[in-house]
Amino acid sequence: MVNLIGALIATLAIGTLSNAAELDTISREIRWEQGAVRVEDRLSCRAQFCVRDPVLDQIAVEVRQGKTNTSEWFKLLSEGESLEVERFTAGVRNEYVDLHIISKVVFKQHSMPAKVRWVPSFGGVNMKFSTGSLGRTGKGLEISIYENDGKPVLWFPYLGTASENSLTAIKEQKQAWEFMFADFPVQFTCSLKAGSRSSELFRWNQSVTVTNAPDGAAIGQMAKEKGMSKNDFWSLFTNFKTAKSGFYPMLPE
Repeated sequence: MVNLIGALIATLAIGTLSNAAELDTISREIRWEQGAVRVEDRLSCRAQFCVRDPVLDQIAVEVRQGKTNTSEWFKLLSEGESLEVERFTAGVRNEYVDLHIISKVVFKQHSMPAKVRWVPSFGGVNMKFSTGSLGRTGKGLEISIYENDGKPVLWFPYLGTASENSLTAIKEQKQAWEFMFADFPVQFTCSLKAGSRSSELFRWNQSVTVTNAPDGAAIGQMAKEKGMSKNDFWSLFTNFKTAKSGFYPMLPE
């Protein structure tokens, strides 16, 4: 059953909207580097996106005003995460504000995992699942990183179990997203890099649409007979693609 789901996800036809504007992009890469776990964030976004996140909006305003002492705002951007900002750069490119932030993951207790969000900002969007929520104030769906005696391991969260009601919920959520991002599509990505190996943990691109998703009734039948996670369910039916929940090694092989 797992192979069947994987094949369906891999063969989905993704179509790009012909009239899509240039994307705002929010990316996060998590990696093991020089004896530490580091997180590299890159944001290239316009005012329409920034204004929905008060912290990001304040950073954008100060960058446009030419202010350079924005370190406190960058700390607020990562508030609630196990991160220590090491360095950052900021600039303006036409209507875009470009931010580049490198942070170190901090393990405050060796027996407890560090917690980081999927991306530095969802632009004020808060997505709720049965196991938690995603967003600046979201809880329960953070990525966990275990120090594991210098051999760190990442755990990607479980979004819950799909049911017959999940299809209705997805359709309603898709409509809300399409309305919210209609005028300024955004691409969110999160990846794990271990040496030369890179794994995509999350991709949500508002400028593409799934044009050949499996029939909803078929998905419901698979979920009913074999069980299906919402990680798979959302990846099959929407442009909200996530990795399977589980543990991922962070050291190069």
